[in-house]
Amino acid sequence: MWARLSVLMLAAACYAPKALPGTPCTPSLANCPSGQQCALVGGEHVCVEELPPTDSSAGIDMLPPDVPSDGVRPAWSLVQTRGRTGNDTPITTSTAGSLIVVGVETPDVVPVDGVTDDANNVYVRVPGTRAVNVARNLGVELWYAKAASAGATRVTATGLMVYAIVAWEVAGLDPVNPLGSASKLDDRPATTTPLGAAITTTTAGELVISIAIVANQVSGLTAGSAFTNDQTTFGNGWAHLTDNKAPAGTYQAQWEQPNLGPYCAASASFRLAP
Repeated sequence: MWARLSVLMLAAACYAPKALPGTPCTPSLANCPSGQQCALVGGEHVCVEELPPTDSSAGIDMLPPDVPSDGVRPAWSLVQTRGRTGNDTPITTSTAGSLIVVGVETPDVVPVDGVTDDANNVYVRVPGTRAVNVARNLGVELWYAKAASAGATRVTATGLMVYAIVAWEVAGLDPVNPLGSASKLDDRPATTTPLGAAITTTTAGELVISIAIVANQVSGLTAGSAFTNDQTTFGNGWAHLTDNKAPAGTYQAQWEQPNLGPYCAASASFRLAP
């Protein structure tokens, strides 16, 4: 009788309408209250709330909402970065599905008319990235092509005058709506430590591209920077956020140059593939 009473008490505990999540359960019996399901958590089957539909006989491990069921958080990868002075740059043959980001330096009053490549990818301007320094006739802006076709070997910026161009090819970013946020810094005063435009990401693992166009010449990033300087084309800083799994937050690159000089800067972030 006592054994039977113990079994009844255990069943009542698991079926009780106010049973707390974490109550032990048996997957084959599905013996959790309404609104809860039996899942494997920390090596033990317990009741959990609002679990997405699944095979209750197998159970699942509880994971953060941005981590897939295999437990591996996705990440982008930098395929290549190329740049040179003038209005075009050769690149290693692009692969299908990549994001191609392009930074272009121009005079302050001469914006870019368009960006193209020899694989007929469609490039669009990143709104809010046209930055200038009027005192030193400096200008910069960012463009991108999402879900690019394979086979591009040269990227070209068209406009009345283009000083330099840098292209990044990155795999693993959203093929439909990759653009996150953008920012710029206009007419910055003379300094030996020019800053990139601060950018705030909203999800973990976003790609951040940051450019500083300087009147003199950058020698590299400041010590401890979260960024990697990819190019010094035409004496400027062209960088990306190093950590491809960086948490959401605000990031700002900073470069060093041996002599005082004014500058302008532009940055943009791009989201991971869903």
